Amino acid sequence: MDSRVKHERKTENPQRVQQSPFRRILSLLLVLITVLGVVLAAVYFDMNSFESVRRLFTYSAEQRSEQTVLYNYTGDRSNTFALFGDHLLVASQTRIDLFAEDGTTIYSRTVQLDTPAIEVGTACAVVYDVGGSALYRIDTRGRETDMTIEDGEALISVRVGVGDFITVTSTKSRYKASVSVYNAATECIYTLDSANRYVVDANVLPGGRMLASLTLGQEDNVFSSSLLLSPLDGASASITAPVGDDVALRLECAGDAIGVLMQDEMVFFSADGTLRSRYGFGNSQLASFACGDFAALVFKSASASAESTIVTLSFEGAVISRLDTTDEVRHISCAGRYLSVLSGRDLRIYTSDLAGYASAAEADYAKSSIMRTDGTALLLGTSSARLFVP
Repeated sequence: MDSRVKHERKTENPQRVQQSPFRRILSLLLVLITVLGVVLAAVYFDMNSFESVRRLFTYSAEQRSEQTVLYNYTGDRSNTFALFGDHLLVASQTRIDLFAEDGTTIYSRTVQLDTPAIEVGTACAVVYDVGGSALYRIDTRGRETDMTIEDGEALISVRVGVGDFITVTSTKSRYKASVSVYNAATECIYTLDSANRYVVDANVLPGGRMLASLTLGQEDNVFSSSLLLSPLDGASASITAPVGDDVALRLECAGDAIGVLMQDEMVFFSADGTLRSRYGFGNSQLASFACGDFAALVFKSASASAESTIVTLSFEGAVISRLDTTDEVRHISCAGRYLSVLSGRDLRIYTSDLAGYASAAEADYAKSSIMRTDGTALLLGTSSARLFVP
């Protein structure tokens, strides 16, 4: 009898081993069916992107039903803001604060900045004084590196590029301008001293091999702007591409394209300096500008009315869409494929083709907004920031 029991156990074990993979496959299929059901439900209820599905799992029902206060900060008229990962960076003339999403303060410092400005990258952000010398690099843990430049020099622009390269454009004795590039370890790896032309803005292009600089000079008694592309390794000659007779204001990059914002037009180049296209503003007055995976421009009406026109452009230089609105546009912000438009009464979120995506009616307290890549937006009031989840 003992031998029979042993025999029966021996014949049962292989059967269990054979059934186990099928059970695992069945469990996997059930999980896939559940996920597919969520996606189909999102489509059915007109949630038109995977960001919608992600928000279902990321944000609570309470957060999705009302605006949740995420950050509290000191109210100051000079406050400027930037989203640094899931942290909020706030800089004013007297202090710098970095807040975690749970509201705790990660970093705080008393400063003296006449014109505070913020630029953010992936692992670091910079706060600097436009026209001054103070410059601070801050990482996501709140660790600071003081990169203040020498007395007698003045910061023109500071940019953080892909790979957290920091490009510092400043005045310099005996030169029109100087551009220095720092790597993620804050080591200076490249310096461009310009003796003949002013430099308005500069940034390292994606890939970390080329520095793009916007220069301004005079030729035949006429001011002209140019795009200067300089290899950081010095292995090849620099490339100069004429931009136009207008004054260049800012340089933006997306993929292998470069956008140059000017007073009267926006000009698009390939990364090798080849001109792609131009978008002229005509008689319209540029009121606001934002950039994500596309460029968004707001033009004010020439009349005394509050009418505005919003135009979105691809980095190929093509017009994506155009929208006329009777609302007074107070602030815009881009992230990924989304655009937030803050008026005096509400916040509206559009996709890049200016199709309406979501809106928040009670937003009159907000002074500005920050769009986020998942389709949510921060509404920034005098002393707190609320999260709007579509």
